[in-house]
This record gives sequence, C-alpha cells and structure tokens, in this order.
Amino acid sequence: MTKKIIAVDLIVPDTVTFYGPRTSSQGTHSTHPKRQKVRGKLRLITSRPTKLSLVEIKFKGQAHLSWRDPLKSQHAFLVSRINASMTLRKTKSILLEDAILPAGVTDLGFEVAVPGYLCPTFESEYLRISYRLTARVLPTGKFEKEWLVHREMQLLKTLMPKDVSAGHVRGYVVPHQKMMGERALTVGWEFNVPGWVCLEGQQGVEFVGMIKTLVGPESVEISRIEVDVVQEEIYRQDSSDLVSKRHLVRCAHPPSVYLHPPLDSLISFSFPLQPLGSPGQQNRALAEASQPVSTCGHATTVTWGDFTYSLDSPFLEIRHYVRLVLYLATTDGRVLPPVCIGLPIDVTREIRHQQLDTDALPSYQAITRDGERLPLYSCAIREDEALCGAPFNRSLPLSDPLNDRVWERVIASIAGLPEQSFVPPNQSNRRRKRTEDTLIEERCIHDFCLV
Repeated sequence: MTKKIIAVDLIVPDTVTFYGPRTSSQGTHSTHPKRQKVRGKLRLITSRPTKLSLVEIKFKGQAHLSWRDPLKSQHAFLVSRINASMTLRKTKSILLEDAILPAGVTDLGFEVAVPGYLCPTFESEYLRISYRLTARVLPTGKFEKEWLVHREMQLLKTLMPKDVSAGHVRGYVVPHQKMMGERALTVGWEFNVPGWVCLEGQQGVEFVGMIKTLVGPESVEISRIEVDVVQEEIYRQDSSDLVSKRHLVRCAHPPSVYLHPPLDSLISFSFPLQPLGSPGQQNRALAEASQPVSTCGHATTVTWGDFTYSLDSPFLEIRHYVRLVLYLATTDGRVLPPVCIGLPIDVTREIRHQQLDTDALPSYQAITRDGERLPLYSCAIREDEALCGAPFNRSLPLSDPLNDRVWERVIASIAGLPEQSFVPPNQSNRRRKRTEDTLIEERCIHDFCLV
C-alpha cells in the first residue's frame, strides 16, 4: 500500500541577525530591529488526497548549563557541579486543522516572531543556548503516525549598526565613554574608552587616557604601565550569588608595557584581541600555561585561552575589562603599592551585511527600507583634510570643555578621521555628557588575579 505522505520538509533561514540600535532611536530599544519576523514554508508531498488532523509550527529556545570544577579531573566522582535548564521562548502557531490536502506538492507559508531581547546562540564547554523550529504534521486516523521535522536556527547579535555593517556610512566612529577615578592624595586617571570593539578587528582595543598627579605629601612618578584585557565569566544557577562560579580568561599575548609614561598628558593605549600570529606559536604559549590556576581562595579560576563575545544570559554572564596596572614610586625611590584599574568594554561580533543580487528586482521591503532616514552618525566629510585644533592645556581640569575638544581631536586621529567630523557639543549636550561619565574605582590586585 502506497503511503499517503511521501515527504515533509521545513524551509527556513539558517540565521536571524540583530544589529545595534540606531542613533535616532534615542534608547527606545536595544536592538535593530526590535523584533524579527522569520518567514518560511512547510512543504508536504502526498501521493493522494490526504486528510490531516493538525499541522503546527513550534519555535523553542533553550539554555542548558552543565558546569563542573575545571580544577578537578574529568573522572573524579566527588566534584562540584551545577546543572540547570531553562526555556527562553516557546511559541506555537497552527497552520491547518481538520483539512484535506490534494495530491502532489503543497507549500504552507508561516511566520514566527523572534524578539530582540533573546540571548544569541552560544555553545561552549559548559553552556549551550540553541533555538529550534519544529513542524508537526498529524494525519487523521487511529493508526496514523505523526511527522516531526526539526531545523536549528542561529540567532546572531552585534552592537554594530546595520547601516555601518552594510558599508553605507563611511568613517563611522564608535561612541566613546569617559571613565575617571583616583587614589586619594596620589594619582587620578581619566580614560576615553570605546563602548564596544569587534573581536574580529585587527586593531584590537585602542583608547586614550591621562594620569594626573594629585596634591599630596610627596611627589609620585610612574615607572611603567601594563595594559591587557581579561574576560570574566560568571556561572550561576539562579540570581543568587551564593552559588555563582567565577572564571577569568587571559589572552596568550603578553601585556603592553609603557615605560616611564609622562604625567598630566594624553597617552594612547592599545592591546590586540586576536590570538598570536602563527598556530605553532599560539599552541606553545597556551601549552606553557594550560593548567587552570585557583587564586583568591576557591572563588576564582584563571585560565589562558581565546576570547569570545560578551554575553548576558540567565546562566552565564561574560564581561570584558581593559586591565591597567600602574606601578608607582616616589621621587626618593620608595616603591608604592601598584594601582589596578578595570575599564569595562563590550566585545561584539562583526557581521557584514550581505549585499543583494544586482540582477534581481528590488522588493517592496527593500524600497521602503532605503527610504528611511539614516541616523546622525559621526562620520568623515572630507578625507583629505588635515588634523587641526588647539594644543592641550595641562593647566585646565580634566573635565574642562576645551579639553573635551582635545579628546575628540585625539579620537579622530586614532580613527584616521579629520577633526571636522566631530561637531562641538552644545551646552545641553555637554551637561548630559558629564552626567554620563563613569566612575572607575581602584580594584584589589587579587580581584583580577595577577599571576
């Protein structure tokens, strides 16, 4: 007897992409677009007219945590573990109910809404976040067997705006944030750090900063500054901090060292995020320090490896910090305790928007999308203009408006843009900018586990 249903196929996009918010959105939502509508079709091939009881599409996102103590052997029986699972999203839509399909090929279209607040697809040794579309076809009949078709879908997210990803905005500059702090009666610091960097970028992390001496009982000088990036991973079973586990991942690159940097003047810092150039050199560097190290009691585990993207999920939070260590000494040669600073920064994915086929006709959605007003990005107008601006005035305070203008000139020089691409802020913008400055306090040396 010939089967009524010959084949069932589910045709959907492999990936769903969310970009950074537009500047014109003014913080109304954190992704662009706010939600994606995934369109697909369910193809049914039947040999004769077939009566179906139900045809439905399910979308489900899950996070599964299986953490174990990396300091223990894999074959150890008594070892600390954390196992948890959570459903991130679950929707269901009915395509047909008590219907008869004709013989041949039948395509049923459907649409699934995917909100932008969902966590991106992620897979590591301890955590897996996945999304799946399932088609369920239930024929009518007591002894009929249901058909299930599964398709995995990747959800990708980046902080890069879509227009920048597509190459429509030339000379885009990542928004910077001013971070400042001080050690009482010793030194103060102020850094202008980009809000995010791309992990795939070759330039790594680049920012500018200034170390300023404070009025104290004795003069202080800096012998050297070490700069690198650390990745902090916090595993937790729930919102309670009592069961959280903290990992620190260090890059195989040695820290960038700045010997005898000048005080009260701007300094350009940089550190690469990519692994070492040759695979052999990278493997040797990781082999020398491949064993996890436990410091600060049993609260933190330090490992060496490659970085991944910043993540905020129910079971795992991945954050990145630019770590600066200032080695201080007095003018008479007495060594002071070093200053450890952690500047938070987001590491995001670099997604290049795929261009449409030039031979294909544009769709209505593409025409209406092109008609949207582009956001007011800070971009270059003329690339052949020379850098110009007033010299830096060391006698002014760090937050002086004239020094703010110099900050913008330095950022433009690092990005390779003319200074004219930055429009001087008005008084209202300047007041708002001062309120958004971030206070970066000194951190304990053991907090970042300097080994």
